[in-house]
Amino acid sequence: MNKMKIGIITLQGAHNYGAMLQMYALQTKLQDMGCSVSIIQYTPKYRDGIYDLYFLRRLNYRKPLVLLKQVIFQMFTYSRRKERYVRFEKFIKDNLAFTDERYCTSENMPADYDAYIFGSDQIWNPQYTNNFDPVYFGKFDTKKDAIKLSYAGSFGLVSFSHDQILKIKDLLTNLDAVSVREHQIVDKYKEAFNADIQWVLDPTLLVDLQKYKNISSFVKTPQKYVLLYQVEKKTLAEKIAYTVAEKNNCIVIDLVQNIELKRKKNCFDKMGPAEFLFLINNAEFIVTTSFHGTAFSVIFKKQFCVVNVDKTASRVESLLEKLNLESRLISSIMQVDMLEMIDYKNVDNSLIKYQEESCGYLSTNLNLSV
Repeated sequence: MNKMKIGIITLQGAHNYGAMLQMYALQTKLQDMGCSVSIIQYTPKYRDGIYDLYFLRRLNYRKPLVLLKQVIFQMFTYSRRKERYVRFEKFIKDNLAFTDERYCTSENMPADYDAYIFGSDQIWNPQYTNNFDPVYFGKFDTKKDAIKLSYAGSFGLVSFSHDQILKIKDLLTNLDAVSVREHQIVDKYKEAFNADIQWVLDPTLLVDLQKYKNISSFVKTPQKYVLLYQVEKKTLAEKIAYTVAEKNNCIVIDLVQNIELKRKKNCFDKMGPAEFLFLINNAEFIVTTSFHGTAFSVIFKKQFCVVNVDKTASRVESLLEKLNLESRLISSIMQVDMLEMIDYKNVDNSLIKYQEESCGYLSTNLNLSV
């Protein structure tokens, strides 16, 4: 019997830990379900150069002073950026089934897949996708019986204008099934979008822990450390990390998403996804402002807290509420002393239930007998 041929369409070019690992997770879960999986390299022009090692196209040639600062930054951070870039590219080569061909427009998207899955990640965030790119909603030609569904698609926001609602409502009609990773979307907009929307887990939470350990890569670290991982940097998060470290006789490792000109002590800014997994796995405690920092803290059964997340609040709050971990979301140093040890037996019971529902969404809508 031939395997179902599935193409994943997501923000596949993003050199950040969450984007890479959610691709790996969805690909892996579908392969475990007996499917043949490719990640379609959709590279529209509006995303050109975002993650290039040399970002010449993003230099500000109209403002000499700004240009000079940008050139200085590129020169003095090049070796670190290159090492990080190489690690990301190695992770892609070793673990992700990207298509050889790149596709730039809806007119030249491949039409030979049995099913297309859109997600996860912020594929519907208008800021990242040129004000709702129709391709990420499946608006392109395929063979007649092809299935199109989203898995854990994210808008990155939970409030929309009237015009945005009308546009989203129309675009969702291209999909045979719709799922999101923020339950607030289901609660607030299911009727407005006129769509049967289901909440599902982020795909990173569907994969066995051992598989993540198998693809992690060793990093030399101090014996005991608190891991500080931020996407959106918060001074409060840094203060909390050092407070927790002092209480536990640890140092702080600052795992940063973006390389900066000035580098602090114990700043780990050259890591790839495999090194990210190692650092999560070996931390004594994790302080994060990131959704995937939160998700991987849960996956690796770590004691952790999430600090004042702002832009990612809907995604983080949604996950924490589902797992009865709302107390891990804190907004002051005083709350550190109020944190109790996480009982992962209770968390796992909730997680298993949602894993079954999320895998059921995939198997039902892909017509798989799993």
